[in-house]
Amino acid sequence: MKPLILQYCKRSEGHLGGVPKFGMYLQRALGGDIISWRDYPYGKQFYDKNEVEHAFLLGAHVRAAGWLERYDFAVCDGFWANGLPQDFPVIVVCHGTWAEMNKQCGDVPKEYIKAQERAFREHPVVAVSDGAALQLWEHHGVIPVAVINNGVDLTEYYPAERSERNPRPLVLHVSNSRGKGVDIVEKVRWILPDVDIQYTDAGMGQEAERFRQGSMFLFPSRHEGDSYALIEAMACGLPILASGVGRLEGKEGSEYGLHVLPKDATAYEYASRLTTILRHETAGIRHTSALLRTLDYNRFAEEWRAVVERIIV
Repeated sequence: MKPLILQYCKRSEGHLGGVPKFGMYLQRALGGDIISWRDYPYGKQFYDKNEVEHAFLLGAHVRAAGWLERYDFAVCDGFWANGLPQDFPVIVVCHGTWAEMNKQCGDVPKEYIKAQERAFREHPVVAVSDGAALQLWEHHGVIPVAVINNGVDLTEYYPAERSERNPRPLVLHVSNSRGKGVDIVEKVRWILPDVDIQYTDAGMGQEAERFRQGSMFLFPSRHEGDSYALIEAMACGLPILASGVGRLEGKEGSEYGLHVLPKDATAYEYASRLTTILRHETAGIRHTSALLRTLDYNRFAEEWRAVVERIIV
């Protein structure tokens, strides 16, 4: 069965975010094609419209152009399913909810939340983590048909040898957005001026090498689906200091290599734990086979194929 993967943007267009990366791995697992807003031939005329309107316009074009005849089903990111006909088989992916983002950071248009709820209620939903599933239930009263954690290519993401590591401790953080906890990161910088904290700032295809340069990964995010940066840092053997969101929902506590603080932890709590980690743990952690499987693209592909077999008839 051939899927149409419908989302706002794709990695082949130069987008480095998690959803484009998800689409890339899903296409590798299931085949099919990724169609994004850039594939809409009249996009420049409607550039000033918001993403909800873009989703309807793209869906209408996909129908009118006869593209659906090439595919057996669609996998859509949130409300990007809303422009497709009701009788076409669709699986909606929950990478987290706009409602949770609004709760944590504010300023999310109500129409985004309503449009996402419509998609979640009209189609079977796969959540990318326990945290995303919890958001789905708390904000929309919907239970996903499956929870499938994201995965990465472990032949690309693996720990550096000791001789290849940065001799000076380097703490990496992923993004300068409030949702990813940049305000906490900046306060930690102020509290610990001697600690080198940098954004990953990796170009396309350079993410793995950038993580292998690091000493640990700091991730005080406020809301997540299942962060690829987190998975990649873990696969590259970095000690992790993160908030309990996404795949770390409900996993507060510490073990060697993984330290999860409550969602409301302060910058001082992060700074204190960070200095302890740098003192006692080093990069190059070799995770157990059980943990590695949760990070592995091959497991991700197997679980997605099984869900498609079960849902799409």
